[in-house]
Amino acid sequence: MSDIDRQVARAERAFAARDFPKGHALLAPTRGLDPLRHPATLARAREASGRAYAAEQRFSQAQHDLEIAVKLEPTAARLAALAAVLWPTGQYAKRLQLLEEAVRLAPEVAEYRAHRAEMLLVLGRWAEAWPDYERRHDVRGFDHATGCQTLGLPRWMGEPLERRTIIVVHEGGYGDSINFARYGPLLKDRGAGRTILRVPQTLVALLRPSGLFDDVVDNDAMPPVADVEVPLMSLPAQFGTTPDTIPWTGPYLHTSAVARPHTGPPRIGFVWQGAPHNPTDGVRSIPPVALAQFLFTRPIGHWVSLQGGSDWAKMLGPVRGFDGFVEWPAISSDWIRTVELLAGVDLLISVDTAIVHCAGAMGVPVWMLASSSNDWRWLTETETTGWYPSMRILRMRRPGDWPGLLRRVATDLRAEYGA
Repeated sequence: MSDIDRQVARAERAFAARDFPKGHALLAPTRGLDPLRHPATLARAREASGRAYAAEQRFSQAQHDLEIAVKLEPTAARLAALAAVLWPTGQYAKRLQLLEEAVRLAPEVAEYRAHRAEMLLVLGRWAEAWPDYERRHDVRGFDHATGCQTLGLPRWMGEPLERRTIIVVHEGGYGDSINFARYGPLLKDRGAGRTILRVPQTLVALLRPSGLFDDVVDNDAMPPVADVEVPLMSLPAQFGTTPDTIPWTGPYLHTSAVARPHTGPPRIGFVWQGAPHNPTDGVRSIPPVALAQFLFTRPIGHWVSLQGGSDWAKMLGPVRGFDGFVEWPAISSDWIRTVELLAGVDLLISVDTAIVHCAGAMGVPVWMLASSSNDWRWLTETETTGWYPSMRILRMRRPGDWPGLLRRVATDLRAEYGA
């Protein structure tokens, strides 16, 4: 092994220990290598630095270095790494092209197939995507204990249910359960004798009264006796859902709280951060400084924070204030409380997190603020969605430009409610 190869290996170890400054310093001498004389070493160095920049969320530098690595030695792993850094900047078509090539080079790798399927979904090509979307549970690092707690029952694959009892197993986040609960009645149409939805305890009281399933049970309780099971996020595939056939028969979440009379300035609920543990949260959540600058301009309406989470007080810290203009009710993980508060607003403005599904399922008007890296459900161009007729999608025009998107919110509020 040459001295420069040993230097690259030391940098890789530094990056693995998350000592990014040390790793980048170790790789600095490789920037001057002749790619014709040292193609393998340079490709390895640029792959290492590109992956490190991605971990630091320095996506333009990551893309630059990984493109060099791919050009020098286009392995499936490098193609997939480059594809990954294009997601936060919304380069979906290019990402799909890279993943297609990665699948061609390594067709046995589930990760490449699952990520390609997700790109097909984002681009509206759902029928093509569903078969490989089912490979998501085979991706390296997928935690079955928390991601999808299957019960070992026979897997339902879309066939007639012939009066059998089916359990739908929770998968993903709270918003996914709220979103895909709409498929419960379709299971009855497919011949189910009894339908059971298994979700985290905090969602049971929210979803049980909807009547979408015969029963809604706690994830942590002893599961009822059943014949077959299906992961929650496999339901759209098993029903062959396309952007034109999303099931919707009307709002399905309800509350006994009395809706606020529509008098005076509009009451606007707002949420600026999703669950911090979500790997996309650094891209999808509004930085507190940008939010505080927006609120400082006193946009139209009386604003009500619906920001929740276990570290609620910490989230509010950087933007607390604006008394008389913003209400700060305490929010916990109690979804019944959230529904009651949503019944009291004229409009919800929120980043892409579970509460937009809750509002949409209630029929509450919601403006969802989509970052440059959005969930596949929202596609890429439209302002409307078949998932929720009361939702409008406001999209970021440039990666990271939250101030620009919030200025558009202020302009659109003036147009909607008057100066």
